[in-house]
Amino acid sequence: MNWKILNTYLKRKKSDSSKQTKIKSTLKVTIEQLVEGNRNNTLFKFAINYCLNNPEKDDDELIAYLLNTNTYAEKPLDSKEVKEIANSVYKMHVKGTLSFPELERDIQRGIMKFKRMTNLSFKEYKKETKRRQSCAAKRTNSLISKSKQKKD
Repeated sequence: MNWKILNTYLKRKKSDSSKQTKIKSTLKVTIEQLVEGNRNNTLFKFAINYCLNNPEKDDDELIAYLLNTNTYAEKPLDSKEVKEIANSVYKMHVKGTLSFPELERDIQRGIMKFKRMTNLSFKEYKKETKRRQSCAAKRTNSLISKSKQKKD
């Protein structure tokens, strides 16, 4: 038996399984969003992405990453503000409470939590679509009435 080949295979298998358990952020954020009035929010998103995609990194590396990212803004934030953002996100990361509304949405299910439509005939598809539209309309009307109640 060739131990060298087996060892290489096992190392690859181990690295493949660790990649699968790593949580990846799907939060979309770009350098172009680093504009005045949106810099804090954008750096917050960058920090979330960094923490979720690099869970082994420490707070100093996060601060360095955000300070570097901040330099791309036309008017960069003060380094003190950037450090506060980094520390805030890192604390949530360590506690396991890191969240952002855009991260919590399940892309496969959407806001209504409908299961994906598969293997339906055209007639079944039309019927299911009509049912979903009815549910969405009821939800919208419910949200509108709640909004009106809060105003009153």
